[in-house]
Amino acid sequence: MRSYTVEWCPDAERDLAAIWLSTSDPTVTSAQNQIDDLLERNPIGYGRHMGDGLYLIVVVPLTAFYTIDQAKKIVRVSAVWYSP
Repeated sequence: MRSYTVEWCPDAERDLAAIWLSTSDPTVTSAQNQIDDLLERNPIGYGRHMGDGLYLIVVVPLTAFYTIDQAKKIVRVSAVWYSP
């Protein structure tokens, strides 16, 4: 069951595009899809709270930071990087 909408901020989208262009790692796309899936279902349960409302999720080879708007049920991914 999907409870949240996941939005990638423009900076995170640019980071992700740069990752796709700079690596031939075929797991990048599946990791990004898995991040979306996990955050749509349970962003608190699948992430690690870093403080001040910022969360971290790792799905190898990607690591992403995000925030949660509980009232609107929106998860905003603000940064992502490649960590093979």
